[in-house]
Amino acid sequence: MLKAEISPTRFNGRRHVYDAFIFDVRKPIRTTDVYKYLQRRGIKDVVVEPKYDGLYVQVAKDGSEVRVWSDLGNNLTANISSKIVEKVKQLPCKTLVAEGELELFINGKHEARGLITGLIHRRKRNLPPGVHEVVTLFDCLYLNEVDISTKNTQERLNSLKTLKLPQLLTPSRVPLNMVPYWRVKNPTSLQAVAKKICRLRHFEGVIIKPTNQTARNLRFIKFKKYIEFALSVLKRIPTRPRGVYNYDLGALTHEGKLIKVARSYNTRLRLTPGDHAAVACFNVSAYMKDGKIKRVHLYAPKIQTKTTAPVNSVDTIIKTAKAFGVLEMHRKL
Repeated sequence: MLKAEISPTRFNGRRHVYDAFIFDVRKPIRTTDVYKYLQRRGIKDVVVEPKYDGLYVQVAKDGSEVRVWSDLGNNLTANISSKIVEKVKQLPCKTLVAEGELELFINGKHEARGLITGLIHRRKRNLPPGVHEVVTLFDCLYLNEVDISTKNTQERLNSLKTLKLPQLLTPSRVPLNMVPYWRVKNPTSLQAVAKKICRLRHFEGVIIKPTNQTARNLRFIKFKKYIEFALSVLKRIPTRPRGVYNYDLGALTHEGKLIKVARSYNTRLRLTPGDHAAVACFNVSAYMKDGKIKRVHLYAPKIQTKTTAPVNSVDTIIKTAKAFGVLEMHRKL
């Protein structure tokens, strides 16, 4: 925001460079590898935050004027809850540019990002009963006409705190929230905080940020949940690089037929249709129509290895994903 002009600031969450670690939700959480990674890079002091399952937004305020931008620079101000916009107007600051995550709760239960994507593009903007939108702010770039993107992570969080927002892990009743965070300096604390956050099913994992980095050079780490299933190879699809393949992967229906539930990309393992593969994914999406599940899709599937395990059924995939908190139900509102 320059010269009190409201416009999207183009260094946002999508431009940050990060490294990723994953953990199987069916097993005890271990952050040993993450801490060793930090040690190798001489990082001794980090901030740990929840990884939200929502839509990235950038919130801008100039006096009583408010804009909410998507990560692509689209103006979402008229598409989100007016309660969010009004709360931003009431913040105790003259000007602000902050990064956040737009999330959706229905009757107090967190919903998948796919549902909120559809909701913000509805022509009718009145939210149905029990539907609640919230923006959780996790970084501050500009405050009271001062560019603070050059300050370190802890200083920027301190700036967010001056807005006097609640810091709720489950903000199902407030329109505007600030990210809860923990300052961590040893492996025991990292393990404890990761467990605390990851036991809440609406988080995808944790984000780990070095405290001494600015918003412009921030290199953060994702520690993200995954779950693994045995699927059948339906089709091998060659790609331009030799020896690299995409695969259509299937699971069993009630009738014992194979239906496609995923497509993996850029796999060097050569498999043949009919082979079984151990496939990891971050979550499972189930698409509803007339109260019934019509389609299932594994998000970001990655083939781990060839396996002799029997192919999982669609029912098993849904039940297992639900039991471990990685099932996203998609339906029309």
